[in-house]
Amino acid sequence: MLTYKKVKYMKRNIQFGQPLWWLGSICIVSFFCLTYPSTNQHAKKVNTSSSLQLNYQEKVPYKDLLRMTAKYRDQRQEIINDTFSGSGFGKYGAGFSDSRYITMDLQKLKDFIYYVEDQVKENNLDIDFKGVRIYPVVYPATGTSAYFNSIQSEYRNHLSTVLVPTFLDEHGDYIDFDPDLFMPAQNSTKNLPKSLFKPSNMTEEEFMDWLFGENDTVRAVTVLNHGGLCPPPSNCLSSSLILNTDELCPDYSSCPY
Repeated sequence: MLTYKKVKYMKRNIQFGQPLWWLGSICIVSFFCLTYPSTNQHAKKVNTSSSLQLNYQEKVPYKDLLRMTAKYRDQRQEIINDTFSGSGFGKYGAGFSDSRYITMDLQKLKDFIYYVEDQVKENNLDIDFKGVRIYPVVYPATGTSAYFNSIQSEYRNHLSTVLVPTFLDEHGDYIDFDPDLFMPAQNSTKNLPKSLFKPSNMTEEEFMDWLFGENDTVRAVTVLNHGGLCPPPSNCLSSSLILNTDELCPDYSSCPY
């Protein structure tokens, strides 16, 4: 609406000589036609796969996806379930079934990436945020922290993931970092992330004091966690991949892997 008003104002105030009024109108219309892409051109630019830089490596044949899912079920999850199901020390209860997938909320994922990008700029870090490393973790069964209390009770002892930001170092290696933990770089106005590798000559307490500061009582790092697990609490009926794997690849003979 603002653009329309500006254009309208221009047309009302620009004065052309009477014999040339039609030429001025043609020039204005031609300018907008030439500089504004057509609807079809715009749609083509947005929707083509080349604009998203997709290639065949991002697509997995569905049969292979089923086989990989079945292999994890048979050679990872079932072993975990057999090991920890039951009562007694080191057991998680009768009928224990570990997570088969973790769902991350899209907005949380975008917010996490945006936050890291923003803090890298805000804290003037001399690095490029280049990736996200995914670590498998198991929620603890006991604890007293506010974070532990935020974990749903039915998720405890189950597989989950944490996503950690990484930058690319001079050797081409992806290195974990926290954009809020940094120190001045030598001979530079920039800052560098503090190393998350504990030096061998430091005790745990010395390392934590150096990394977070002696007055930081929370001592938490920037990661993304709290995805939705299955199971628990549901039986994974919302996952087509899990249901199709169990039906089409119920054992090794039907889907050799």
